[in-house]
Amino acid sequence: NFLPSLLNDRVKVIQMDLSSSENSNDFKTWIIQLYEKYNNILGIENTIDWNAEDNWLRLFEILKSHFIKNSKSNSVKIIFAFDEYERLHEILNEDPKTGGRLLANLRSFINSQYQIIFLFSGSHLFSELENPKWSNYFVSVLHKKVGYLSREDTQKLIKEPYKDFPIEYEYKVIEYLFDITQGHPALLQLICFELVQYANQKDDKKIKLKDVRKIIEETVLIESNNVLNIFWQQFCFEPKMKDAIFQIIDNQEITDKECLRKLVRHEFVIGDKDRGYRIRVPFFANWIKKFAREDL
Repeated sequence: NFLPSLLNDRVKVIQMDLSSSENSNDFKTWIIQLYEKYNNILGIENTIDWNAEDNWLRLFEILKSHFIKNSKSNSVKIIFAFDEYERLHEILNEDPKTGGRLLANLRSFINSQYQIIFLFSGSHLFSELENPKWSNYFVSVLHKKVGYLSREDTQKLIKEPYKDFPIEYEYKVIEYLFDITQGHPALLQLICFELVQYANQKDDKKIKLKDVRKIIEETVLIESNNVLNIFWQQFCFEPKMKDAIFQIIDNQEITDKECLRKLVRHEFVIGDKDRGYRIRVPFFANWIKKFAREDL
């Protein structure tokens, strides 16, 4: 979202949320969306009739030829920014052999020119995606990690998300929010949103620790918390992942080491000198104890 303001006018960003069926109902839909969004940002008329083609490789060749033809006559760089890119993997997984060939062609196109750049954003590393295995094709990919906020950045997000932010927090609030979230960006922003809503409703711009505890209990520590549901239902969708989480919470031996490695790799779990391993974010552990056990 911030790329357009950080880059110069010669770089155009095309955002695509692949969790939307509009952008990725199937492979052909994805190709057509790339084509139409590219044309729209460059002011090019849509002239290709896609109805006659269904072969993935042929569809990509047509699109690639279109990109090459128009890039030569244009000095603008295009960044295709894909959010929830794992949806594309799900499509390619329907035919892994052809999907692998498609990724090989995409890599070749990326390496052969500099006008069009692909940015994939998601919760999975390429090495975690199988059939086709993305890491086999994108060996030289640049990996940028979005991690937890530091204590200092957490304080800044809470106290001054923008200049002249009108809400004041009791000094204990900042430490408390960092302690329960450990700087988890999505969870922290969700809590802050609810606190701002609360402050606006009661028309009092000073928030105390007792207010924070009350609002979290009523509006954040709830079963429908989307941050936690994404973690529990999507990241931990396999029963063995859920089992590993329960074993960590119960301070038991983790039986599936690969699950443990994945949880540590994504920093949901960290080593603890006293307990071996623990859930990094206390709020996550509290939510799982309160809601997840009841679901199983």
